[in-house]
Amino acid sequence: MREWLDELRLEGLAPQIMVVRDHVPYADLEHAEQEAISAAELEGKRLLNVVFAGNRLLSETE
Repeated sequence: MREWLDELRLEGLAPQIMVVRDHVPYADLEHAEQEAISAAELEGKRLLNVVFAGNRLLSETE
């Protein structure tokens, strides 16, 4: 992710943070995150540091 941030800075750009879902009950957070990631992937968005392993979201270092 550091490389990506550095590349953005060199191009005069900055990452954008966008709320994709709010007011999610704590017990539903993992499921809501997986749904949001799946939807973003279907839209062709480039995601960083995430990999699905079955029903579990893993960081790239796991």
